Amino acid sequence: MELNIGTLAAGSAAAVLSAVLMTATAQAAPEDPAASPATTINQSDASRQSPSDARTAQEIDKQLKADPKHFFRHVNVTVHDGVARLGGFVDTQDALAKAKQIASATPGVTRVDSEMKVQRNGDNANQPD
Repeated sequence: MELNIGTLAAGSAAAVLSAVLMTATAQAAPEDPAASPATTINQSDASRQSPSDARTAQEIDKQLKADPKHFFRHVNVTVHDGVARLGGFVDTQDALAKAKQIASATPGVTRVDSEMKVQRNGDNANQPD
């Protein structure tokens, strides 16, 4: 009986590669997508938001994006029980103040909580709001 070392080595390498890929795939994919904290938070936020709050959040977002002077594309808006929460990044203190002003002037908003940060040229300026 003749043993071909090249075939044996290639077969062993393929088996090892297959085992590594199966292990990596199993570790990368969560077993239960609902167990992911981000998924849970998003589902929870969506289920707690009333239709009125959703409309208010959309109106704030629309007004922010329509502002001709400031760039608000990196600002996230959520509203719960009339409290508007602004998160994300703006490029100046003036933009931060304007975003708060727009949100607070929107009908249906009782309070504005800001978690926005001033970020210039990719660096977080760590400016307090």
